[in-house]
Amino acid sequence: MDFRYSLAFLPIMLLFSCAQVGQISGGEKDIIAPEPVRTIPENKTLFFSSQSIRLIFDEFITLNNPQQNIFIVPSDTKLNASLRKKELILSWNEELKPNTTYVIYFNEAIKDVTEKNTRLFTYVFSTGMQIDTLQQELLIRDAMNGQVVSGATIGFFESKDSVKPIYFSSSDALGRASMKYLKQGRYYLRAFKDENKNLITDEREMIGFLNDSIEIDSVNKDTLIIQLFQPEAEQSITNFEPQGPESFLVSLSKASLGPVIYLNDLALDSTRIRKIDETHFKLFPIQKAGGDYKVVFIDKNERDSSSLRTSEKDWLIPLKLTPELKNDKIITAGSISFLVNGLLNSVDTSKIAVYSELDTAIRINYDFYFAQDILRINPVELARGRIVFKFLPGALVSKGGSLSESFTESFLFKSIEDLGVLHVSPNGFSGPLILELIKNKAVIAQIRSLTGDNLTFTNILPGEYQLRVVEDENGNGKWDTGNERLGIQPEKVFLFSKPTKVRPNWEYDLKINPSGNYE
Repeated sequence: MDFRYSLAFLPIMLLFSCAQVGQISGGEKDIIAPEPVRTIPENKTLFFSSQSIRLIFDEFITLNNPQQNIFIVPSDTKLNASLRKKELILSWNEELKPNTTYVIYFNEAIKDVTEKNTRLFTYVFSTGMQIDTLQQELLIRDAMNGQVVSGATIGFFESKDSVKPIYFSSSDALGRASMKYLKQGRYYLRAFKDENKNLITDEREMIGFLNDSIEIDSVNKDTLIIQLFQPEAEQSITNFEPQGPESFLVSLSKASLGPVIYLNDLALDSTRIRKIDETHFKLFPIQKAGGDYKVVFIDKNERDSSSLRTSEKDWLIPLKLTPELKNDKIITAGSISFLVNGLLNSVDTSKIAVYSELDTAIRINYDFYFAQDILRINPVELARGRIVFKFLPGALVSKGGSLSESFTESFLFKSIEDLGVLHVSPNGFSGPLILELIKNKAVIAQIRSLTGDNLTFTNILPGEYQLRVVEDENGNGKWDTGNERLGIQPEKVFLFSKPTKVRPNWEYDLKINPSGNYE
């Protein structure tokens, strides 16, 4: 090859060899949030008289919802935010109060341009000769379950009737809040879930309060605990619908113990109303045909109504049954209940078979009882293991028809030897009590005590449980929420978070007190 051609190819070869060395790296990921390197006026300025502040950052920034994430306490003024490269300008038009400490909170409002790292920080100044340094620690809990509440707004109010707080803060992931830079004085405390971020306690927002005002002075105080509760709404019908060939379901917005119910202007007696729970009722109408229906619900001084138009098709639903038991299909009390979507008229036992799943030839004798839309079957012989219940067509008859399809379901029956017993001795509680056994956040069993005597949970499946105690002050058998307007606190709830392990064929004695610990 001619030496001149070799020289001609040399630059091209060098170009390709350089391109194959490797990719250009963008460097390490930026994980540092923007930092203000200068503020005008300086942070913690005294005799502050400006109507704006400038914050200059160490890198280019963007704003994250400044209307909600940048706020000033006390909230005497509305902040306007403008951005210019690395500089944030906050301004306001209102005149600030004299001799007052102000804190501007930047709640993840500042982000860098590339990685969107955020920072929480504050800017403090005083229009007087000193910055207030008093503070108060708080803990926010859910009054019903004792769990901490994050994201709750805590406000210090000038009076009980004040609409907006003078000072406010927010609870963290541990339910804690620290109110800093407070001025000496007396305040009323209120905490609430400010869903619409308007700093006002709206009707359906969770709320908690202290009945008495507190004095903030130089003395260091313990952490104050505020219990949040859901305010009780006015009673209303939330659902009214046909449930089968001869029944309606009525759902309510809150619990009702002894209502009066009218259906098409006829008062229903106890034979035509079945209480499913405190907010759901089954109604069995006297007339059964398509057309207009109106239900009127009266509970003490509260009243609501709802109307519904039905067709003939709504009343032609086949008769069906479902087990009342919803969890695990394990029977511990010896009997089982089935729900029917109609008003039962008769039961044909020749078309019902109960037998062991292991040996279908061995039939198990049983007693039965039915009322309204409930059929209860109780095996009279020793039933242990998986038991099958089989219903043939025609086994159940209602006034509107009969069971048209076969139904088979099996359940695991446990004997006494498979179950545990828990004796509970309450000590130091006030008034009537409601004891609840809880597993996986669900109430497994509930017992009431009017005198505070020892109570026993029987037929408990092996496993780990928690105990919850309600001081039922008015003795109505349920937990009652509070009323901030009337100054009524929710009934006290004590949650014993340490699990209690129940073993088969064992009996356990628990001594409990309001400290939330077992003795």
